[in-house]
Formats: sequence, structure tokens, C-alpha cells
Amino acid sequence: MRRLVVLLAVFALVLPSGAGAQIRLPSIKNGLIELALSQVSSPGSFEITAGSIENNADGATSLLDVKVADNVGVWMTLERVSFAWDSSALLSGELKITKLELAGLTVSRPPSASAEPPELKPVEPSGRGLFDWPRAPIDLSVEGVKLTRVSIAEGVLPQAIAFDAEGRAFDKGDLQELSLSLERTDAVDGSISLALKRDFAANTVKLEVTAHEAAGGIVAAAAGFPGDAPARLSLTADGPRRTGGCCSTPGSSGCSRPRARRR
Repeated sequence: MRRLVVLLAVFALVLPSGAGAQIRLPSIKNGLIELALSQVSSPGSFEITAGSIENNADGATSLLDVKVADNVGVWMTLERVSFAWDSSALLSGELKITKLELAGLTVSRPPSASAEPPELKPVEPSGRGLFDWPRAPIDLSVEGVKLTRVSIAEGVLPQAIAFDAEGRAFDKGDLQELSLSLERTDAVDGSISLALKRDFAANTVKLEVTAHEAAGGIVAAAAGFPGDAPARLSLTADGPRRTGGCCSTPGSSGCSRPRARRR
């Protein structure tokens, strides 16, 4: 991955600025994308392929017919992934994505337990927990994420769900942050919002989750409510991280217990 970043930085130096210049060099740009896909893929274990690559008039790049497969077969597909990045930011060691749009995302099953995901920056060896997410190998910022026509099968989550969502994320220095708001688009009316901030230097986690769903929602399924129960969830956590959890003592140091109730 480090070698890929160096290659992208060299590309940023030799590439003239402006969307028009990028469009005049599609073969170089597409070649870099193909190289990136090969770098994060492990054939027969974790493999990402794209049917075609398009260079859009606004300077963004789109991958069409994207498939993610493991040793069993394809488990995730995307109709289109469109993205744009600030190439000059690579010179300072940051991958700055200014646009990321995913359309027609389908997750049909969980990946195989024996699949080997791409190597990322390891999490500190202080124990695995709910918030021990993989870290980017370099500083990463995603200013805007938009997901449309997302469909996740039952088994991946407590129930099948379809939704649209928007959010942002970054992983810089000692801070890792994510915010995401989704609206269900299937037979169950509902909305879910997530905001997470982790400070590795202070070893703290701040988490806020709110959800409002009609009867038969994923919140009720996860909480064990009857299927005919509308549900509202409000969860807040803010305090020192502990191994396998978020706060040293729920209800102290600013950490609140989750509240989920039937309506």
C-alpha cells in the first residue's frame, strides 16, 4: 500500500491540474486504478474486480459492475462506484476523497470466515472490541459519501434491509471519525443515524446512535421486541474505552446506557 501511495504521489506531480487535463490522460488514470485494485486483492480469498472504468466530465472516475469475492464466490456487488480525490493532498501523505458515491450496492451474504481482507494499519494490541475498526495506512478523509439503492441480506444483519444513506469519515493522526444517516427504502419506514469519534491518544470513544422505525424494523429484531412493535433507540456513549467495550463503567465518566423502547 505504501508503494501505491508513492506511485500516486508521482502521478500527482506529473499530472496537469484541472478536470480537462485528467480526461486527456485516461489510460494513465485507469492504469493506476487497475493497479490499486490488484494491490488490495488476494486472488481466491479477497478479490475486487470492475467490469469497466469511466472518466466523467466533472473529473470524477466511475467503476462499473464491481464485484467482491472470496474463496466461496461473489458476496458483494455494486452497479457503480464514483469517486474523485485531491491529488495534491497525496504529496503531504493524505488520501483526500472529495466525492464518493455508491449505487446499487448488494451484500448477499457475509464474507467467508477464511477470507483474508486487505492488509490495513493494525489496531493497537490492547484487545479487540466493538470499536476496534481497521485503520487506514495513511491519513484518510472522505468529505462526502452517498449511498443509493443499498440492499443487505438477512444473515449479514439481523434482518434484510434496503436503504439510502449519506455521511462522511476521516482517519487522521490520533482521531477516527464517522457519521452516517440512512433512510430505509423497503417495506419498513425508518431512519437511523450514527456518529462515532475515537481518540486513540486519549483512549476515548464518543458514540451517538438514534433510530426510529415502524413495526418489523431492524431495531426491534436486534432488541428482541415482538415483530409488531414500532421501536425507538437512543444510545449515547462518551468516555474511556475498555477492552471489548466503550466505557470503563456504564453511567459514569459521561457514558450513558443505551435506551431502546417500544412505541
